[in-house]
Amino acid sequence: MGDFEITYYDKCFSAQEELKELQARESRENLMILFKDKEIQKLKSQLQDIEQKISENKKAYSQTNTKTALLHPFVTEEFEFLRKDLQETHQKINSLTMDNYFKKNSEANPPSALNQLVKFMEKTSGEVISETAESKLDHTTQQITRKKTIIDDLEQKLKENRSYIKHLEVEISETEDIIIALHAKISQIDLQCEEIKKENTKLSAKNETRGKRH
Repeated sequence: MGDFEITYYDKCFSAQEELKELQARESRENLMILFKDKEIQKLKSQLQDIEQKISENKKAYSQTNTKTALLHPFVTEEFEFLRKDLQETHQKINSLTMDNYFKKNSEANPPSALNQLVKFMEKTSGEVISETAESKLDHTTQQITRKKTIIDDLEQKLKENRSYIKHLEVEISETEDIIIALHAKISQIDLQCEEIKKENTKLSAKNETRGKRH
């Protein structure tokens, strides 16, 4: 009878120890599930922030593209206007210079138009342009300088816009790679949590069975 009591006591003690161990393990698994859930929530929050950033970047990208598209024709138009203006100015300067030359070198019998042109071409390098022509030239030069400055500014803006577009494209590409990696990590953690929950369910069932026996 004594041996039976000892054996029964040992079995009960062993079962209680096993039950405690299973309960401790269940507690650890529950903590692990909570930890994994928090990690998933953190990753999902990061994912949401990144998606918001991508949306903002795409919006900025679209706006910059629109700006560039609107700016380019304006720059082209400025170039064309400047080219025509330069051409007209050179023609006016040549005309004024020739008129002033022949006023200074008038003859009783003016030479033919062809001879006038030949004489002008022979002596024009040594002639001084009249004050009227110089004033017109200075004014036109200032206009040309101002327009060149405008065009340079527009070209710089175009260059900056193109550079910013490239920067946005790289950033969007990198962010999309991060999102793919985060999705993969979240899926992996979800799978781990499912496995832990299944194992925890088994442990809970086993603990309940042990508890009913004792």
